[in-house]
Amino acid sequence: MGHLAGIIQGNPVYDRHLQTIANTKLFVGDGFTAALTPTLTVIDKDRAISRDAVTVTVANATPTIITLTGDTKITEGSVAQFNVTAIDPGNDSLTYSWNFGEGSEPVMGSNAAYRFKDNGIYTVTLTVRDKDGGLTTETRTIKVLNASPIVGGVQQPLKFP
Repeated sequence: MGHLAGIIQGNPVYDRHLQTIANTKLFVGDGFTAALTPTLTVIDKDRAISRDAVTVTVANATPTIITLTGDTKITEGSVAQFNVTAIDPGNDSLTYSWNFGEGSEPVMGSNAAYRFKDNGIYTVTLTVRDKDGGLTTETRTIKVLNASPIVGGVQQPLKFP
Protein backbone atom coordinates (compact mmCIF):
# COMPACT_ATOMS: atom_id res chain seq x y z
CA MET A 1 0.00 0.00 0.00
CA GLY A 2 1.46 3.36 -1.03
CA HIS A 3 1.49 6.70 0.74
CA LEU A 4 -1.90 8.42 0.58
CA ALA A 5 -1.41 12.12 -0.11
CA GLY A 6 -4.70 13.85 0.47
CA ILE A 7 -7.45 14.76 2.89
CA ILE A 8 -10.13 12.29 3.93
CA GLN A 9 -13.47 13.95 4.62
CA GLY A 10 -16.41 12.34 6.39
CA ASN A 11 -16.70 10.13 9.41
CA PRO A 12 -14.81 6.90 8.76
CA VAL A 13 -15.94 5.21 12.01
CA TYR A 14 -19.43 3.71 12.26
CA ASP A 15 -20.80 1.66 15.14
CA ARG A 16 -24.25 0.72 13.92
CA HIS A 17 -25.21 -2.66 12.49
CA LEU A 18 -25.59 -2.59 8.67
CA GLN A 19 -24.63 1.06 8.53
CA THR A 20 -23.92 2.36 5.02
CA ILE A 21 -20.76 4.38 4.72
CA ALA A 22 -21.48 7.47 2.67
CA ASN A 23 -19.88 10.81 1.93
CA THR A 24 -16.32 9.70 2.54
CA LYS A 25 -14.08 11.45 0.01
CA LEU A 26 -10.40 11.59 -0.77
CA PHE A 27 -9.11 14.81 -2.32
CA VAL A 28 -5.69 14.75 -3.94
CA GLY A 29 -3.57 17.65 -5.14
CA ASP A 30 -3.32 18.87 -8.72
CA GLY A 31 -1.07 16.69 -10.80
CA PHE A 32 -1.59 13.60 -8.63
CA THR A 33 -1.74 10.50 -10.80
CA ALA A 34 -1.54 7.09 -9.18
CA ALA A 35 -3.35 3.94 -8.17
CA LEU A 36 -4.59 4.07 -4.58
CA THR A 37 -5.69 1.07 -2.54
CA PRO A 38 -7.82 2.17 0.41
CA THR A 39 -8.82 -0.58 2.84
CA LEU A 40 -12.15 -0.82 4.67
CA THR A 41 -11.93 -2.54 8.05
CA VAL A 42 -15.13 -3.73 9.72
CA ILE A 43 -15.19 -4.85 13.38
CA ASP A 44 -18.38 -6.38 14.76
CA LYS A 45 -19.61 -6.33 18.37
CA ASP A 46 -17.75 -9.60 19.09
CA ARG A 47 -14.53 -8.01 17.78
CA ALA A 48 -14.40 -10.15 14.64
CA ILE A 49 -12.52 -8.26 11.94
CA SER A 50 -12.99 -8.23 8.18
CA ARG A 51 -10.99 -6.17 5.72
CA ASP A 52 -11.42 -5.47 2.03
CA ALA A 53 -9.46 -3.29 -0.35
CA VAL A 54 -10.32 -1.74 -3.67
CA THR A 55 -7.91 -0.14 -6.11
CA VAL A 56 -8.86 3.33 -7.30
CA THR A 57 -6.90 4.80 -10.20
CA VAL A 58 -6.56 8.57 -10.37
CA ALA A 59 -5.51 9.69 -13.85
CA ASN A 60 -4.84 13.03 -15.48
CA ALA A 61 -7.73 14.34 -17.57
CA THR A 62 -6.68 15.54 -21.02
CA PRO A 63 -7.38 19.04 -22.34
CA THR A 64 -10.49 19.63 -24.44
CA ILE A 65 -10.49 21.71 -27.63
CA ILE A 66 -13.58 23.93 -27.56
CA THR A 67 -13.16 25.79 -30.85
CA LEU A 68 -10.64 25.51 -33.67
CA THR A 69 -10.95 28.02 -36.48
CA GLY A 70 -8.76 28.88 -39.43
CA ASP A 71 -8.39 29.29 -43.14
CA THR A 72 -9.35 26.34 -45.34
CA LYS A 73 -8.19 27.78 -48.69
CA ILE A 74 -5.52 30.39 -49.48
CA THR A 75 -3.09 31.26 -52.28
CA GLU A 76 0.56 30.23 -51.92
CA GLY A 77 2.64 32.98 -50.38
CA SER A 78 -0.35 34.22 -48.36
CA VAL A 79 -0.52 33.96 -44.58
CA ALA A 80 -3.01 31.48 -43.10
CA GLN A 81 -4.51 32.29 -39.69
CA PHE A 82 -5.58 29.73 -37.06
CA ASN A 83 -7.08 30.11 -33.57
CA VAL A 84 -7.96 27.68 -30.81
CA THR A 85 -9.79 27.80 -27.51
CA ALA A 86 -9.17 24.89 -25.14
CA ILE A 87 -9.76 24.05 -21.48
CA ASP A 88 -8.30 21.59 -19.02
CA PRO A 89 -10.54 19.81 -16.47
CA GLY A 90 -7.79 20.21 -13.85
CA ASN A 91 -7.33 23.92 -14.69
CA ASP A 92 -3.73 23.21 -15.75
CA SER A 93 -1.88 25.71 -17.91
CA LEU A 94 -1.87 24.71 -21.58
CA THR A 95 0.66 24.89 -24.41
CA TYR A 96 -0.26 24.88 -28.10
CA SER A 97 1.89 23.54 -30.93
CA TRP A 98 0.93 23.86 -34.62
CA ASN A 99 2.54 21.72 -37.36
CA PHE A 100 1.83 22.93 -40.89
CA GLY A 101 3.11 19.93 -42.83
CA GLU A 102 5.93 21.60 -44.77
CA GLY A 103 8.75 20.38 -42.53
CA SER A 104 9.12 23.70 -40.74
CA GLU A 105 9.44 24.23 -36.98
CA PRO A 106 6.13 24.16 -35.06
CA VAL A 107 4.41 27.46 -34.32
CA MET A 108 3.58 27.90 -30.62
CA GLY A 109 0.56 29.67 -29.13
CA SER A 110 -3.22 29.62 -29.26
CA ASN A 111 -3.16 31.94 -32.30
CA ALA A 112 -0.94 30.94 -35.20
CA ALA A 113 -0.04 32.50 -38.53
CA TYR A 114 1.83 30.61 -41.24
CA ARG A 115 2.93 31.42 -44.81
CA PHE A 116 2.72 28.39 -47.11
CA LYS A 117 5.54 28.41 -49.67
CA ASP A 118 4.02 26.10 -52.28
CA ASN A 119 0.62 25.07 -53.55
CA GLY A 120 -0.91 21.76 -52.45
CA ILE A 121 -3.18 20.23 -49.85
CA TYR A 122 -1.72 20.27 -46.34
CA THR A 123 -2.73 18.75 -43.04
CA VAL A 124 -2.44 21.22 -40.17
CA THR A 125 -1.98 19.43 -36.83
CA LEU A 126 -2.64 21.15 -33.51
CA THR A 127 -1.41 19.57 -30.26
CA VAL A 128 -2.66 20.95 -26.93
CA ARG A 129 -0.75 19.79 -23.82
CA ASP A 130 -1.36 20.34 -20.12
CA LYS A 131 1.41 20.61 -17.52
CA ASP A 132 0.76 17.05 -16.31
CA GLY A 133 1.46 15.46 -19.70
CA GLY A 134 -2.10 15.12 -21.01
CA LEU A 135 -2.51 15.98 -24.67
CA THR A 136 -5.17 16.33 -27.32
CA THR A 137 -4.51 16.49 -31.06
CA GLU A 138 -6.77 17.73 -33.83
CA THR A 139 -6.17 18.16 -37.57
CA ARG A 140 -7.53 20.38 -40.33
CA THR A 141 -6.91 20.35 -44.07
CA ILE A 142 -5.99 23.50 -45.96
CA LYS A 143 -5.87 23.85 -49.73
CA VAL A 144 -3.09 26.16 -50.92
CA LEU A 145 -3.77 27.39 -54.46
CA ASN A 146 -1.07 28.09 -57.03
CA ALA A 147 -0.27 31.79 -57.44
CA SER A 148 0.12 33.20 -60.93
CA PRO A 149 3.76 33.92 -61.75
CA ILE A 150 4.88 37.54 -61.70
CA VAL A 151 7.22 38.71 -64.42
CA GLY A 152 9.75 41.17 -63.11
CA GLY A 153 13.04 42.75 -64.00
CA VAL A 154 12.17 43.72 -67.59
CA GLN A 155 13.55 47.24 -68.17
CA GLN A 156 12.50 47.72 -71.76
CA PRO A 157 10.11 46.11 -74.19
CA LEU A 158 11.36 42.95 -75.79
CA LYS A 159 11.91 43.00 -79.57
CA PHE A 160 11.70 39.91 -81.64
CA PRO A 161 13.29 39.69 -85.09
